[in-house]
Amino acid sequence: MLKVDMPTFKYWKIEAHQNVDFAFLPQNSVVVLEFNDFDVKFNCEFERTGAGYLKPVIYAVDMNWGNTRFYHEDWFLSMFFFQIIKFMQVIIKNSVYFLGDYIFSGMAENTLTQMMNNYQVPLHLKEAFKGQNGEDDFVIDLRQTAQPFIGEGYLDIMTGGDLIYNGEGCPPGSI
Repeated sequence: MLKVDMPTFKYWKIEAHQNVDFAFLPQNSVVVLEFNDFDVKFNCEFERTGAGYLKPVIYAVDMNWGNTRFYHEDWFLSMFFFQIIKFMQVIIKNSVYFLGDYIFSGMAENTLTQMMNNYQVPLHLKEAFKGQNGEDDFVIDLRQTAQPFIGEGYLDIMTGGDLIYNGEGCPPGSI
């Protein structure tokens, strides 16, 4: 099992000028939302899909909001929005705690595949010998050939490394 402790935001501050033109609560003030030490932790394993893609299976998701704060110049609106934001933090944290395994396991495969460019690496090969006109673009297909293994301090991933030219790979036994 792979244990991930991801400090998502060390510090992030969102500041805006709010102008409310409402009859009962006219306001013109600065609004600040600060994320400080926002942290996400989870455990995961990898499965290999039939197409050779990695599918992360995520367990035990925990989210820590750190010192997230909300500021408003009006004391009443500050108190009101602070309570709403704290309530939303509790809802999100509990949802992630109880349903994060299902939510993130379902989303992580597509995200990982997109980040890895569908497990394909573009490769431009120039001519092997000077004077020959033989350069072209290839793609190296790095999809998984076997189930990944996570050991003590290492991750073992087996890839095929097929060389693809014009959308076609090498036929078996041609090399």
